[in-house]
Parts: sequence; C-alpha cells; structure tokens
Amino acid sequence: MRPDLALLVDDVLVDLANKGLVKRAHKLVGKGQPTVSWDGVVPVGTFSDGVVSSLPPDTGLADSPCSCAANGICRHRLALVIACRSEAPPAVTEAWTPTFSDADLESLLGAPLVARAERHQAGVVVELVPGPPPTARLPTCTVRFLVEGELGYASCDCDEPKCEHVAHAVWAFRRGGERVELAPSQAVVDTAPLDELVGLTDDVLWTGVSRSQGQAQRLARVERALEKAKLTWPLEACEALGEQLTAYSARSARYVPAALAEVLVDPWARRTTLGSGGTPDAAVLGSSIARETRLDKARFVGLGLRVRVLDEGSLVEVFLAESRSGSVLVLQRELAPGADGERITGAGVRLRKAGGVPFHRLATGRILTQVARRRANRALVLGVGVGNTSATAGNWADLPASLLGFGPTDVRPPGLRPRHLAGRVRVLEVDEVVSVGWDPSEQAVVAQVLVGEEPVRVVLPHSGVTPGACAALVEAIEAGPNRISGHLSRAGGAWQIEPLAVEGERIRVLALANPAPVRSEVVAEMPAPSPLARASTQALSLLDEAAHDGLASASAGWSRRLEAAATELTRVGLAGSAARLQAVVTTSRSARSSGERAEVLVAWRRARIQLAAVVERV
Repeated sequence: MRPDLALLVDDVLVDLANKGLVKRAHKLVGKGQPTVSWDGVVPVGTFSDGVVSSLPPDTGLADSPCSCAANGICRHRLALVIACRSEAPPAVTEAWTPTFSDADLESLLGAPLVARAERHQAGVVVELVPGPPPTARLPTCTVRFLVEGELGYASCDCDEPKCEHVAHAVWAFRRGGERVELAPSQAVVDTAPLDELVGLTDDVLWTGVSRSQGQAQRLARVERALEKAKLTWPLEACEALGEQLTAYSARSARYVPAALAEVLVDPWARRTTLGSGGTPDAAVLGSSIARETRLDKARFVGLGLRVRVLDEGSLVEVFLAESRSGSVLVLQRELAPGADGERITGAGVRLRKAGGVPFHRLATGRILTQVARRRANRALVLGVGVGNTSATAGNWADLPASLLGFGPTDVRPPGLRPRHLAGRVRVLEVDEVVSVGWDPSEQAVVAQVLVGEEPVRVVLPHSGVTPGACAALVEAIEAGPNRISGHLSRAGGAWQIEPLAVEGERIRVLALANPAPVRSEVVAEMPAPSPLARASTQALSLLDEAAHDGLASASAGWSRRLEAAATELTRVGLAGSAARLQAVVTTSRSARSSGERAEVLVAWRRARIQLAAVVERV
C-alpha cells in the first residue's frame, strides 16, 4: 500500500476533481471495478470497458496515465485510488510544511515554468496558513498542498493546469513566517501616474466636490497611466474617486462623503510610504497583483446577502467564501425597478438570478462554477452559460478556520490596506444568547450573544428595502443560532456584528425574509457610545465635512468647531489625535491668508488617518 494513496481521502479527491466524479468512481468500485494489479509500486487498474489506468509515484492525479478519452482527472483514475485506498485505513494527516526542492518543482512544472516563476517573484507577497492542508494565499489565487510530501497534489484555484503560483507557494513556505515577500522588487516603479493621482486628489480636497466636476478627461488619463504602470491599488482608488464625483453630480445615493474622504487619503498615503522599509512597496501599490484572475472550478459557500438602496433601483451584494482559503468575495448586481416602477425589495430579490442561479441559492448554498473571475478588490464576476454555475444545499459546518471567529486585525493604517470590498465579513459561532429585543428609538434589533466568553452585540437597523429582515433576526435569535455571518467591527469598546445570515436548523438570509412586523416583548436599547467613541467620531465627521466643502472654503465657524473637537479629544485622553486636529486648524488659517495649500493638505490627511484608526478600535 503506497502511503500517498492512503492520504487521498474523499475530501481531497473532491478538491482535485468534483463531487460528481467522486460519486461515479465510488459506483464503479461498488461494482467491483477496477481489477487491480501491481507493477512494483505502481497500481494498474483494468476496467470492464477495456480502460486501463495506472498511478505512478511522484505524479499528480491529472498526469497519471489512463487510456480513456477524458481530459484531466477522470472517474477511472479516481476509482483506482479508491480501490487501492480501501486496502488500508486512511493515514492520519497532521500539520506539515511543504519543503520541496527546486528539482521537485522542475520535475513537476518544467524548467521553463520555474524560470518564469523566478522572473515574476519580485514583489509577490504571500500569506501562509499552516495546515492541514498547508495553504499559501497569493495576491490573485490560493495554493493548497493536499497530500503530505507529494508536490503533484498541490492544488491552485487559477485556471492554468500548471502554474508558477505553485513555485511561489513553495518558496514562501521555505522562507517561513506569516507574510512573506518572495523577493524585493528590483524593477523601477513608474510613480509618475501615482503623483498625478495625488495631484488630482489635492485639487479635489482643496476646492471641494461641488467645484471638482468636469474632471472626466483628467481622470481617464490618470486611470490609463496607472493601468499601464500596473499600480493596482492606486488604480482602484482612482476609479472610486471617479465614481464619487459622478455620483455627486448625478445627486445619486452612491455619493457618500466618508467614502470620498477616504479615497482622498489613499493615494497620498501610499506615495508617502514608498521606500520607508515597512510594508513592501509591492504590497503598498499592488504592483504584483493582476486586476482580474480567471478561476478554475471555483468553489464557494454562501454567507448571505444584503440589499441596499441604489437611486431608483436596488443593489444586491452576495457574500461568498472561497471553500479552500476562506477569502470572502462579493458578487454585486444592480436591479432596476420592476414593471410597476417599484424598487425590488426583500423577498422580491429571492428568485432574481446571477450566473443563472437564483440569489437565495447563491446566498446559502455551495457554489461550483467554471466561469468565475476574481478581481483584485475581491469582486466576483460570474459568466453566463447553461450548467457552468451550479448551487447545492449548503451549511457552515466545515468553513475554513481562517473565516471563523474574530480573526487577525490588519495593523496597517487606513489608506495602506488592500482595497477589498468584503472588509471584515466573518462567521461567529454562538455559544449563548444573552438577550434580544427591539430599540424603538433607533429602529433596530439589538441582541447580545457570547462567542466563547467574548460578548458580541448583534445590531440590525430597519431598512425599507429589506422589510422582513429585523423580524427574521429576532425569530432566528430566539430559536437559538449556531452561527452568525456579518460585518464585524469594534463599537463602544466591544465587538459588534451587523448580520447577513443566521444558521440554526437552516440558514436564514435576513434580507430575503418576507415583510413582517418585529414581534418582541423586550425593549432593547443601544448602548450609549463611550466618550472616546463619541469624541473621535465627531472629529472624523468634521474632517469629512471639510473634504466635501473643500479646505479652501473652510470657514471660521468650522475651525472653531474643530478646535472644540480637539479640546474634547484631549479631555478623553486622545492627546495625539487632538494635536493632529489642531494642526489642521493652524495650517488652514495660514493657507487662507497665504494661499499656500501644501501644509494643510498634509495635516488634514494625517489627522484623518489617525482618527479613522481610532474610530475602528473604540
């Protein structure tokens, strides 16, 4: 019995192929096929239809010989594995580290592909997750080493049958650590487009959004330059800036002053950080990240969805966790008003489709697709085609551990993080429900649960586009939830989650519930924000106000309010943030008299970065 075959349990086979093929292979074995003989250490399977398969050592399943006409892994190879595996109990897999040599890589991938991987490794940052199975999260894909000591069973979710990502993953594990930059980028990065973007954001911040219309041509020129220079994160920020300016011009609900303020910080923060020796430049700029990556046989688990107002229509966002890595992707669809001119809301979204699959199945099921593309910002694009995307009933029992619980906190300051859409979507395992009720003043459901021994507040405000969500949450909490998915944050010194779905006996997607009144005899009350939270949130709001109006238009009244906010920050113990705010006041007054704007632009950005970081943690 070969040890590597014993490690090819059904979960691994499903990962390498798919559940349907594994089921068909089991049926063959149940019928007594194949007949197995051994040529030394090589098992040879002969089937009743004359097909012959074999499994040489040090050869991946897809590359093993089989006389059938199938491309890639087939039911015959799988049946041979299962037949051989049944001769001994499956081996117990413990944590291990891939320590393959370059000779192993060349044997699997070929010398030319390894050489190409060496050329393309500069600036690639890899996140390593210990097994089993050991997993390497690259910027655009995920590599998992499914069988201990067998490189041929490394699995990458890109759509290339053999790829340089496997080599990058091996080299990262060889280096060790949690986040590994394979090799500092030696290429000279063209930062001129980033400088242009910083100049554009300077102008918007100085003059205000209302005086920054008519920038379409300038934005388009900067976007083209950023794309040519492969500066992914600045390009994402540039596109976001264009969307905010367009939304304001159209008086659209897409315009959010806080989102505008955030994007006015981002390019400057990245430009200032380059060469500082902290975060690698490649990670700051996203220069090693493809804007879009095709995925092969991508598997996802639905974590729920939300529906938001979008002008006359609605925006549906489905949150999908990659089965292999636990990364959360977002599938977005805009829904125009129905035939009666009414906005599509709540339960009306259930049977609308994306990729040929109804939203309610995407939001709760196990998704297998062969027509998916993942963007750098973790947006998911589903292609069309009958049978290319399927959904079966799902549950959260075997979600990747990296997705469960509170997870690591990104220590990078706002403005330097990857521009991911999903943010802090997590799944929490509920140990105890403490309370649940309705806050009539805030029009929100407020519940308290324990995750382990950690208290977590569950808060869901009422929304006209999801009229049954609050009632569904009360019912699900009272019934005793096992897990809750949602957007996790810190508020008032405690953890708080805005839920998407609740798993009990089944998964309930709150936004898709039928309209119903909240039936709760308990009157809940949102805890008052702490003095720290109140002071920092107010100060951040004043800074965002200035971004909307323009620092050139900052009034004496605004400066006085900012000084009062700085005084309050000092009183609650945030002296550093207060000093940042006072610097904005001082440089703003100087700029109004002299017309020199550079110092106040820098002061405003430094203050906003610091206050945004404080608000996240209080």
